[in-house]
Amino acid sequence: MSSAAQLHSMTFGLPRGRAASLKQVLRHKAATFGQRLWTALETMGRLRAAPILLQQADRLQSTQPELADALRRVARPTAPTSPAAATTVAAAR
Repeated sequence: MSSAAQLHSMTFGLPRGRAASLKQVLRHKAATFGQRLWTALETMGRLRAAPILLQQADRLQSTQPELADALRRVARPTAPTSPAAATTVAAAR
């Protein structure tokens, strides 16, 4: 049996009680990494945008108070939804 055939026939462990092929394990790890990266980038974007949104809300308060209130609501920090986001928020402060 060739080494390539052996590689595909092996099973690798996932969470307890479940076995998967190397391809499935790598796909799962890549998906998890992608989700964490996206959440971290989204959190960093919100942190960078908040001061700008608050400045714009201050400028618009006298002429468009509804829009200013909406901008302030959007600029409020939200609780991180994942450990990666929490780490990013802590590092940004």
